[in-house]
Amino acid sequence: MKPLALIVDDDPSIREALGDRLDSLGHHFHTADSQKEARERLDDSAYAYILLDLELPVRLGRRP
Repeated sequence: MKPLALIVDDDPSIREALGDRLDSLGHHFHTADSQKEARERLDDSAYAYILLDLELPVRLGRRP
């Protein structure tokens, strides 16, 4: 069974580059571009690991 990763980054080019690398390693992955989307993904799936942007903007109190 292939590992499932979650890529969390607000930069689409970084998400794409990481996705390409994971694909070349034979890993499955999902992406999220915000904290909100990452939380939703975590509710829906179990991940072997998460690649997280440590400078992801904090959006406390914001509503979509």
